[in-house]
Amino acid sequence: MRWVTGSRTNLRTSGIGICCALAVLPALIPGACLLLRVIPGTGSSLVNAWLGLGIVMVPVVMWCGALVWVRAQESFLILLGCLGVLVVVACVWRSLPCLAALGQVAVASGIGLILGRQFRRAWWLGIAAIAAFAADLWSVLAGPTHLVLEKAPAALNYLLIQVPALGGATGLGLGTSDILFLCLFLEGARVCRLRVGWSLAAMLTGLMVATGLAVAAGVAVPVLPLLTTGFVSANVDLILRDIRGSLRS
Repeated sequence: MRWVTGSRTNLRTSGIGICCALAVLPALIPGACLLLRVIPGTGSSLVNAWLGLGIVMVPVVMWCGALVWVRAQESFLILLGCLGVLVVVACVWRSLPCLAALGQVAVASGIGLILGRQFRRAWWLGIAAIAAFAADLWSVLAGPTHLVLEKAPAALNYLLIQVPALGGATGLGLGTSDILFLCLFLEGARVCRLRVGWSLAAMLTGLMVATGLAVAAGVAVPVLPLLTTGFVSANVDLILRDIRGSLRS
């Protein structure tokens, strides 16, 4: 079964890449979480949380980037998501948050890449970014996320990737949906020929700023508004150009 796309030469290169990603990168995600528990922290909780998130995001970004690069087929992404669900359920049941993070990233990346491939125009991505901005802001402040935090906090074990702070202290909870939309916009940028590298850098900057605000304020801060703002800011001229082209046609 072909799980990557491309020419015969590219298929060989992509096959090697996806095998390396499957063999190495998944293990680095729980490994990074475990590593944070043994590295001494600094005197600042904000710095510890930021460093913890930064260390965990390195293998996450490498994993998502590898899947985008090899253009994994949807059959593989669906299988990846199904296996991820099983891993999350089993690891949450056994109280293994570091291993659960692996399943959560697998589910989010699989769904995100599949959804990202449905976009054929840059301005569609712009509309999706605006919708995600508004929906996440409402969800965290007064919608489903707010209700889960108040009524059923145990459900967050399935929905949040538990990222320990440097030194092993309780760190941040990164939403699985945040990784999903990171992959969605990354894949959408590739499909629509936008700036993939700059998009990734801008979205990661928004993510780090949002989590820093959450630690500093001690409250839940929605990540997607800043993440989507980063994506749009990296591609605003291309999105506007596509809108003008659509209007002329």
